[in-house]
Amino acid sequence: MSAIILTPDELIELTGYRQPAAQLQALHKQGYWRARRLITGAVVLTRAHFEAIERGEDRQAPQQRPEPKLRVAGAADRRTSNVAMVNTVAAIKRGAA
Repeated sequence: MSAIILTPDELIELTGYRQPAAQLQALHKQGYWRARRLITGAVVLTRAHFEAIERGEDRQAPQQRPEPKLRVAGAADRRTSNVAMVNTVAAIKRGAA
């Protein structure tokens, strides 16, 4: 029975590199988009993903959802919020004088 993940020797054979950063970059270039680094720095590639890519399946990484564009409540953009803040500070100073 084969292991769930590729062994370090298999990763070296597949990529031609020993350094984890170079291995990961090579794997991603070859289409193994599920390859990841552990907190220890080691590269992990599941055998199921490896075999799916070799069969010509699972070639495309899932599309990333776009990040939401957040704004300050009630402000159209940063300049508007800065102008409002300056006006508020000026009004406070006038009231305190």
